[in-house]
Order: sequence, then structure tokens, then C-alpha cells
Amino acid sequence: GNFDAILHKMTEDILFLSKTSEAVSANEQQQEEQLSPGVPVCEQAQRVGRLAAYKSSHPACCLVDHPTFVQALMSRSDIAEMLSKCLTGVTTRSGIPAGTPSYFVANSSGDIHRVEELLDRAPFTYPIIVKPLPAAGTKASHHMLVVLNRRGLRRVQFPCIVQEYANHDGRLYKVYVLGDTVRVFPRGSLPNLPRGERLHTAASKNKNTNRQEDHHPGYVEFDSQRPYPKLSDFGVREVHSWQDADNNATGAPAAVSPTAHSSAKRLRVTISHRVTLQDTAAQQREQEAPVHQNKHSNAKLVTADEIRPIATALRNAFGLELFGFDILVTSNNDDDDDDDAIKEGEEAKRKTTMLVVDVNYFPSYKEMSDFPNLLAQYLTQRAVERRMES
Repeated sequence: GNFDAILHKMTEDILFLSKTSEAVSANEQQQEEQLSPGVPVCEQAQRVGRLAAYKSSHPACCLVDHPTFVQALMSRSDIAEMLSKCLTGVTTRSGIPAGTPSYFVANSSGDIHRVEELLDRAPFTYPIIVKPLPAAGTKASHHMLVVLNRRGLRRVQFPCIVQEYANHDGRLYKVYVLGDTVRVFPRGSLPNLPRGERLHTAASKNKNTNRQEDHHPGYVEFDSQRPYPKLSDFGVREVHSWQDADNNATGAPAAVSPTAHSSAKRLRVTISHRVTLQDTAAQQREQEAPVHQNKHSNAKLVTADEIRPIATALRNAFGLELFGFDILVTSNNDDDDDDDAIKEGEEAKRKTTMLVVDVNYFPSYKEMSDFPNLLAQYLTQRAVERRMES
């Protein structure tokens, strides 16, 4: 039959093809060869191939989005590489530079020493965040690992992408794109952590031997689809006096908070075991707290109009119409105290960077209550435009 528009979410099939190196082809001849009798083709390739072939033979049909473009979002390494290229020189409406976290890919299975070597040469240090290479389609793709020292590297599973841990005041901004429509919603995120490797952690006392023992593995695991770990889950707590910070259990120097130099506060770090998060009502309220309640909020900076140039750059680079991405607002104001944390004007913007992470196809759009109507309007408009063009 003839279709004016086709909307799909064949993420699992496209992910399967990307893993088996059966790239989705936009070439009509190759698609016909794949579907020819006698040529063994897996079910996933047949389904995706039929979709791509239909689009090729019916150019007036609006296909949202072409599997070839969706496949680019199946690998976090491909996403990171594309972001590092397409965001070069991109700024927001008011001139805030855009970018993506520094990273490297670790493909070698179990080679911890190789990862240590790459970290030594990388433009970033601990803490680091480790993510699996598959970016969608599986439960494992949401399993994240924050590594706080080299001891925690033992938990790394390969292959993976290793990214810098960019402090962003525990708040990320979920951006939804539907054609020309751009919407931004704040969400709770990971807390700020002290920079640098913590080789010594606050030890606990063994009741039997009365000796201080350190059993902490140096990592924190979490599921990105569940509430994020809090500062206490990382074993970090504020110490309000220099004397208390220096007299910690191990005698190791306490880490200085990146945002508390001038207020004479320090952070004592205790590395904890795997975080088990309970989706309690209290956690949910904290995660979904209105952004205006956050003293260090950048909500005034991250608006749909302000970040539209970033959305446009991603839309052009990935060739997608329905996608989402996260923005982390980072600041170089490491010397500011709490009273100066919120600065207005060009000076604050000059020290701010918007980092783009985790681009994904056809997100939930769950914060957009009007999404069904907007989607219907978008598909109708696209179908009419294609009819007029043809």
C-alpha cells in the first residue's frame, strides 16, 4: 500500500544489526540483494531492510526516522565522536560554548593496566564515569559505573567508554526534539565530587581487632533509569572545620570541595560499595524537586530558545527528527564561595560550558503532556509537504 508517513521505533532490530556489522544500507540495489531469494538474511535485517526499501521506492513517504541515521545512535563511541565534531565552534543563543565530555574507548578485555595508561595520558582524571558501548535497546546499556580510584577499575567491564566526570551541581537538563519543536526539562542528576584520585579512604574500625581497616572498592554502580546516587552514597560529607577534616580516621588529607575554597569547607571522602537505590518517595521528591529550589540552578540559562543552536547542530549532524539529549551545565568558577555561586551577566556565562551527553532516538517525551498532539501535527505537516514536493 501507499503510506504518507511511517513512524517506527525499531531500536532493538537496528541495535542487533549494528552488533553483527550488518549495516543498514540506504542503497536500493543493496537492499534488494539482501531481500533476494536464496540469500540468507536474519529476521532483523529483513524487517529493517523492508522499511528502508519502501522508503527508497516511495520517496514521497515521510519516514521518521531512517534506520541508517538511527543506527548512528546505537554506539556511545560513535555518538561521542560525532558530538566532538559537530559541536566544535557551536554556542548557545547568548554565546555560551557547547561541547561534550572528554573520553576514550577501552576495547581490550580485562586490560586494566591499559586503561591506567590511557588515563595517565587523558586530559582528565578521577573520578571517571564508565558506560557500556551499546547506547540503547538493552537493560545493560543503562548500567553505569563511577570510578573514584584505580582500585575501582577492577569493576570495569569491557568494551566501554570512559568519560570525564563533569561536575554539574546535581542537575541535568533533558532536551526533547520533535522537528522544529524543542523542549527542556530539568532533572536530578549525579552530585559534585572532589576532583582527583583518592588513594586513601576513611577507614572503619574492626570491632574484633580494634584496628582501622579499609575495605572500600573505589567505585559506585547505578542504573541511569532509576534515581541517581546521592552525595552520601559516595561516602562524601561536608566538614565545616579545618580541624575536623584533618583529623579524619586515616590521617589522609581531606579533599577540598570544588565550590568551597573560600568558605573554608572540606570534603571527607569515603568510598562505598555498590549503591543499592530504593525508589522511595523521599528520593523521588528530591530527584524531581523544582529547579527554582536549587540555589545553584542554571534554569535561566537552559531554555529552549537558548539551546536551540545546539539542537539544530545535532539535528543536522545525526539527520534525525525525533531525538533527545542531556545537557550538563559546567562552570570553571572553582574559586567561588556559596554567596558568589550565582553570578549574572557576561562574566558568569564566559566561565560556563554546556556539555551534551547521551543522545538517543525517539525518547519517552514523558514530560511533554501535549506530545501526542504535537506528533500528529508534525507527521501531518511533513506528509503534506512531501505531497506538494512530489
